[in-house]
Parts: sequence; C-alpha cells; structure tokens
Amino acid sequence: MATNPIAAQPSPRASHGAAAALKGPPRPLLEWRDQWTLDVGFMDEDHRALAQRLNEIAREWQIVDDGLPPANQGADPLGRLMAALEGLAVHIREHFEREEEVMRTVDYPELAAHKGEHDLLLAEFRISIRSIREAGVAGLDQLTLESMKDWLMGHVLEVDRRLAEFLKNPPELAVPTFRPD
Repeated sequence: MATNPIAAQPSPRASHGAAAALKGPPRPLLEWRDQWTLDVGFMDEDHRALAQRLNEIAREWQIVDDGLPPANQGADPLGRLMAALEGLAVHIREHFEREEEVMRTVDYPELAAHKGEHDLLLAEFRISIRSIREAGVAGLDQLTLESMKDWLMGHVLEVDRRLAEFLKNPPELAVPTFRPD
C-alpha cells in the first residue's frame, strides 16, 4: 500500500521548545484586501470583522499549540481559544441573520440556496467547535484554520458577491402600466 508522501512529512508546527520560541509573533491568517470589498456597508464591515476573528483564533491557537506563555499571565490559553471560537460562531450567526433579513426584504431570488449554505456552514462550524472542545488543541490544526479561511473567502467572493451585485443593481421591476379606457 502506497503512503501519501505529503502526509508522511512532519508538520512544521509539530516541533515545540526552542524551535517554537524562534517563530516570533504570530502572522495573520488572513490579511484583508481592498479588492474583496463588496461596497455594501454592513456586509463589508461584517466580513472584515470575521477576518479579524479568524486571525484572533489563529493567534490563540499558535499560543496554545506552541506552549508559549499567554500575554497576560494567569490566563487560560485554551479557554481563550475556545472563547475566540465561540465569539466567531456568534458573529457568523448574527451576520447570516442580517444577510437573510436583507434578502427577504428585497425578495432575493437566491434566498433559499444562500440560506441553505448559511445553515450548512454554521452547523459544520458548530461541529468543529464541539470537536475542539472535546479534543483540546489537538482538535484544531493549521489545515482546519486554512479551511475556515477558505470558507470565509469562498462565501464572500462568490455567494455574497452575487447578493451584493443584486443589492447594488436590482432588476427592473415589472410595473404594469395603467391604461384608462
């Protein structure tokens, strides 16, 4: 049976101790770019906040994974990581609710599909949080963080971009013309 050569290689994050101390400050997982802006105020604000929360999770994960001392002594690093994940879940749910309210208000034709994706993504994220809570830091890794980032960017650049375009350029309303006899 052949082995996967990529999976067989040790993760660069697998080492601790002296090598971990040389890594320096955590790098952001996601640096927001202006070309990702949709020009719909609440959506852009929410998306930037989601990116910041992902970066917070990546930072807290690195602290826990590397065994580095927390910035404020006495704090529970795993507890801070879980709080960051729970905070992201709340923000995601609130963001989805705002989008869905707007979609209902404007009678967005892709509402059902968009909401279905919201429901699926939120359920998957809650399952991830439960797994991390049960497994501790071993339940979260760089691949999971990258998946979260890919989910956010995929949703923003595809699904939310279509909604934003609809909001900025609504289709012409078919208004019946009144013709008196």
